[in-house]
Amino acid sequence: MGETQNKSKVNKKWSISSLFMCADSIDLCLMGLGCVGTIADGITVPLLMILISKFMNNFGTGIDTSTTNKNAMLLLYLACMAFVAGILGNIACSGILRVILGSLKE
Repeated sequence: MGETQNKSKVNKKWSISSLFMCADSIDLCLMGLGCVGTIADGITVPLLMILISKFMNNFGTGIDTSTTNKNAMLLLYLACMAFVAGILGNIACSGILRVILGSLKE
């Protein structure tokens, strides 16, 4: 009896493709968008450190308004990118977009 239980446990092999067995093309697209969004959201922290270091170095050498304005605009662009990436990652991964797309089809 113990051997049959061990054999049944050994025969159960799983693969990555079994995770996507019931997923349709919309699910795969949303998973891809979610991955891209979360990767882009994760990249924002190192970019923020680089931009803040440039910003602080600018203040250390004396205040130059053109460089300060350029760095401030880069921080604004980074904040907008982080917002869009965070929303994209969260909406795509949570499935809210699937409900919205399903209601638009009907």
